[in-house]
Amino acid sequence: MSPVSGNPVLVQSRFGRKGNFEFLIPSNSAGIHFMWRNNDAAGMPWSAPFTFAQNVGRVDAITMIQSNFGSPGNLELIARSGDKLNFFWRDSGPAFRWSGPFRMVVGAASLRAIQTPNGRFIQVNGTGFSENSSVSIACDIFTNGGPTTHQTGERNDTTEPLSSWPRFDL
Repeated sequence: MSPVSGNPVLVQSRFGRKGNFEFLIPSNSAGIHFMWRNNDAAGMPWSAPFTFAQNVGRVDAITMIQSNFGSPGNLELIARSGDKLNFFWRDSGPAFRWSGPFRMVVGAASLRAIQTPNGRFIQVNGTGFSENSSVSIACDIFTNGGPTTHQTGERNDTTEPLSSWPRFDL
């Protein structure tokens, strides 16, 4: 096991009669180290470490639960790498295989008023949205709080791979 960093996570699962300990900790270089302790066996031995999720790079923080999906329940994990959240899950067996990463999307949008010779426009920029998702924007524009310049606009578009929303003007 390579050096570790970040917060460790320890849960007592429903695997085995007594419930095994499931332990995760971010690797100092890339990925997550996983070990479990067999609380039913004599001496309660720990497994050898297993590293996964190296493809997300250095993991800064993790959290985990045992869900009620599967029997006795899958391990569900969220890992933060920089400004990205990734979801992983491990099946309840018999393969006990980790699946993921599945990117968790936390989107944000910003608006900017633009005055051109052709009129006023609102530029909409977004970050952190899923690729090829539908995007609908509806807005009401009021200037100085008065309804005399009230305008409405609506635009539908699709996000592009590896980018945020395309720029468009309302």
